[in-house]
Amino acid sequence: MARPKGGKNRSWSKEEKLRYAEFMGECELDTFITGFRLGARFMKDTFLSDEAPFESFLEG
Repeated sequence: MARPKGGKNRSWSKEEKLRYAEFMGECELDTFITGFRLGARFMKDTFLSDEAPFESFLEG
């Protein structure tokens, strides 16, 4: 965590630590969901699609 405002001797309060933990938890969850969706879309496009992406390359 970054150093709190107010100088070197000031430490994080319990409320600030809890707010920071909640914020980071939400960010990590959002990142996980985005990555999961991207991975699921990749798997669907790769294994369930009948369309060959480089069909013209394979012909020639």
